[in-house]
Amino acid sequence: MALTFRHLILPAVLVCFGVSIANAQAAPRPDTFRVVSLGPTEPLRYDVDPRTTNTVDFPTTTYSRPYPIPLDGELSLYRLVDNPDPKLPPAKIIVAQLRLPPRSSGADQPPTPRVIILVPAYLLPSNAPRAPDGGPLEFLPMVLDDSASTHPADHLRVISFSRRPSAVMFGAKSTTLDPFKSAVIPYPETYRTKLQVATLVTGQWRPIVSSTQMLARDTRLTLFLIDPPPTEDDPAPVDLRLRKIAEVLPPSASN
Repeated sequence: MALTFRHLILPAVLVCFGVSIANAQAAPRPDTFRVVSLGPTEPLRYDVDPRTTNTVDFPTTTYSRPYPIPLDGELSLYRLVDNPDPKLPPAKIIVAQLRLPPRSSGADQPPTPRVIILVPAYLLPSNAPRAPDGGPLEFLPMVLDDSASTHPADHLRVISFSRRPSAVMFGAKSTTLDPFKSAVIPYPETYRTKLQVATLVTGQWRPIVSSTQMLARDTRLTLFLIDPPPTEDDPAPVDLRLRKIAEVLPPSASN
């Protein structure tokens, strides 16, 4: 099954795509979000309300813990830098902005699991995000539907953030992904399987990884395929970076 990027939500509009191995946990509250960075993973901050600031940490193999959505739904992630004037407080450098549904006081509101993907701006130059002052932002935030109906247990979800076609073989099943597409592949029957990934370079498939994966039931995997950033020495890199996230689903979500 192939999913296109029409399921992703660009800034100010909600999108869908999901995932972390962590212990089984209750479904996140509807007024929270989790986050993953496909670029730098240094901690960032955001203001929950005028008097409360949270620090967001980015684990490398899981999604972050749940964080409360700002009261007004306006999420601005920023880092603090020293102010040139030592008499003034540190300056806020906003790196990503996104509007989420504001927090609700309704206890019966059904949960909408959401994961925010911080996509480095170089991956999507045509959608380069801008700050309110018109300056460039470091990340383009997208919202991933984290629900079990979208990404069931015992399935691998592959999401490509590459400008080139990619091929993935998972056990006996294989799929080819066009640029900026995704696919969901069921686990094989065995607990041990092979994962192979390749990228298309000048008409030839270039192997990127071939590794054995140990699988557990009632889990799910997400694999991000990411183009590396261009550099002065290599303005058009043809390699591919992989980011894998594993998650144990709560028993209720695995049924």
